[in-house]
This record gives sequence, structure tokens and C-alpha cells, in this order.
Amino acid sequence: CESHGRAGSGTVTLGIINLCDGVLLRSVPRRVAVSHRVWTQRGFMTDSRGQKTFYHDGMRELQDRFDGRRVADGLQKHRLHDTFWDQDRKLIEAARFFFIATSYQDNTDCSMRSGDPGFVKITGPDTLEFPEYDGNNMYRTLGNILRSPNVGLLFVQVDGKSFRTRIRGIATLVDDATTLARHHGAKLVVRVRCEIFPNCPRYVP
Repeated sequence: CESHGRAGSGTVTLGIINLCDGVLLRSVPRRVAVSHRVWTQRGFMTDSRGQKTFYHDGMRELQDRFDGRRVADGLQKHRLHDTFWDQDRKLIEAARFFFIATSYQDNTDCSMRSGDPGFVKITGPDTLEFPEYDGNNMYRTLGNILRSPNVGLLFVQVDGKSFRTRIRGIATLVDDATTLARHHGAKLVVRVRCEIFPNCPRYVP
């Protein structure tokens, strides 16, 4: 179990959950009020200057091999955004499902979340949240998030024409009463701070 009392990028101060050996813990740093806590998480990759990076060296190697760097740089410059566009909001707020990818060390997982339209809520210019229930009790997605907050989300409508939203984000698990009240019956809520870009529609039906 690792929790730290240092606030910074990618941290949340509301009711963060910690899990150790299957036991739910609620330890609170001394300098934080009892009903809240700060849990430091590793965020997006940064370069030597501390700047956030969108492409790592492996991606760059293949871009250069297949003459894709110019297109990739153009997409980053013109299509990557850190606030939701209107078309993102329309798709996300009407979504009945989305896909989420998580990873921690050798434990990589991809799953789907689904519900009635509106089950994913946009709560800020770059932030969304969705409810978590008991499911199959494996907690593969949530367990990965507890150890590594980096997630990938994909929102699609499989109709061959609709806009598709792709997200890389920093996720936290939240259980404060105010947040849970927005999601009927939820055991936990996953909150994601997002970087957003369109998914290529070329080969999606």
C-alpha cells in the first residue's frame, strides 16, 4: 500500500480509496481533515524539461519508419485538446457504453462500461466521471487504477459515420457522499481528468 500526503498534478482531495491485500483502508494524512485525504499518483509522462509528452520514443520510431511524423504532429497540434468540444459532450452524454484500458506492471486489462444515457457525467471542462458497481468482484480495472492512474477511454457509436472520442486520462477512485449521490447505487465513482482527441474513423464500421 502506498499513499502520500503531497498534493500535486493528478491528485484529488475527496474521499480517495486505498486497497491493500483485498482490505479497504481509509488512512488519512495528519495534515488533512478526517473526511478527506490526498493521494499522490503518477501522471502523464514528461520529458527532461518536465513538459507533458504525447508521443514516446517508440511511437516516434515507428512514425519515422513509415513517414508518419508530420501527420502525427499535425494531429497533436490541431486535434489534441484538454477541454471537451461540443461533439465530445454530445457523444459522451448520450453514450450507452465505452471501452476503458488500464495497466499496472504485467497486468493489462481492457473492459467495457455500460448504462443508460447519462451514466457518464461531464463534471468539468476536462473531467468526467462514471459509477462503479459490484460487477464480477475481480476489480481488475479498479485495482489497476489504484496502482497506476493512467487510463485510455474510447467512446464510439458503431454506425460508420459518427464522431469518435478517444481519451487518455488520469483516473482516481472517489467515494465521498456528494459524488456518490450523482450516481444511483454506485459503490465507487471513477473520476478522470482528460486529454481528448478524435479516434481515426478509417477502419471502424
